[in-house]
Amino acid sequence: MELNYAFKKALRTIQALPPADRHRLASICTGIRQSEDLLNTAATKNMDKCMVACTGICCRNIRLTEIIGFYDFVYILTVADGMKKNITACLKHESLFSSDCIFLKNGKGPCIFPSNARPRVCITSFCFDDTPVKQQIRDVNRQFSELSRFVFGRRLKAMVPLWFHK
Repeated sequence: MELNYAFKKALRTIQALPPADRHRLASICTGIRQSEDLLNTAATKNMDKCMVACTGICCRNIRLTEIIGFYDFVYILTVADGMKKNITACLKHESLFSSDCIFLKNGKGPCIFPSNARPRVCITSFCFDDTPVKQQIRDVNRQFSELSRFVFGRRLKAMVPLWFHK
């Protein structure tokens, strides 16, 4: 329901961008991907602890719409367009009462998203001490902020002519 709407809105938003804006979007998303790569490298110990100690507990008993949203879909579809089919298949299992992430393979894991094309909250949240990777987390968050400002600005720009032609 909510995720499906955010996903379709992300698809429409990307498709509506003129070529120059799509190029800028790709550049911003490449920056996010690079920041995610750096975070993944720096957080190897944290990720190992997550897999061994927690076994993906953060992907269970969640409200998924608080973790994945419109800007995450814009990012993922821009850097990993091939994920569209997998995301669409997972969204068929979206339910108001689901407590586990629908983006886990076979409902158990691992995550269907590539390690450097994950939603912001998924890549920047750790249940262990994240002090050693605070800077990398800030960088990913800063890049996602740039993405949201860019997309919002483009949507606002598209609405301005409507305001003046009334």
